Amino acid sequence: MIGDPTNALALIDTGNGVNTKTILQKLNKIGVPSALIQKILITHCHLDHIGGLYKLLKLLEPFEIISHEIEAVFIEQAKENVIIPLKSIFVPLIADLARFFIDFKPIPVKVNQKLEDGDIIEISDLQLRVIHTPGHSAGSCCFYEENLKVLFSGDTVFSAGGFGRGDFQTGDSLDLVKSLEKLSEIEVQILCPGHMQPVLTEGSKQIKLAYEIARGVRF
Repeated sequence: MIGDPTNALALIDTGNGVNTKTILQKLNKIGVPSALIQKILITHCHLDHIGGLYKLLKLLEPFEIISHEIEAVFIEQAKENVIIPLKSIFVPLIADLARFFIDFKPIPVKVNQKLEDGDIIEISDLQLRVIHTPGHSAGSCCFYEENLKVLFSGDTVFSAGGFGRGDFQTGDSLDLVKSLEKLSEIEVQILCPGHMQPVLTEGSKQIKLAYEIARGVRF
């Protein structure tokens, strides 16, 4: 959640949707009103990042859905094999969560704004630059606030030198290495990945480590 809790808010990804209602209730209790959510920015269309979108459409006032133009096609067409890649990997998970992923059926949802590399998204006094980072998926993108040196990286790069898989549908491991190289060239202090803990200082070091590891992996 980013923005001004007295004016306008935006979500970056929505989680898998398992606890969406509870999360909104907790946000409201701490003074972050869910009614002010005006935009939802999607880093990529995998279920663990957009599953909550379908619930939010029922729980919130109308909001803008924003994603890269490539991912927008999959969201609008509810491409199940892309949104839920490699269903078989979820079988070993805890039974209830595994069942959620296996039984989930995406529905077509209109994307209001379709992004390209370099676009700017304004949220209150923040300006997020879109960085197209294909590899984990064809339309994966990161959002970068240059003044604050904050990068919201989705599943392209994680903390501790981690990075996303490149073997899902629409993914490409070589593209992922190129995307990590691209990210390693910008100044990042705070790294907010889609999984694992955020990095609060010297985020660039984590990105460069991920790039060095990824380019040394035999794909």
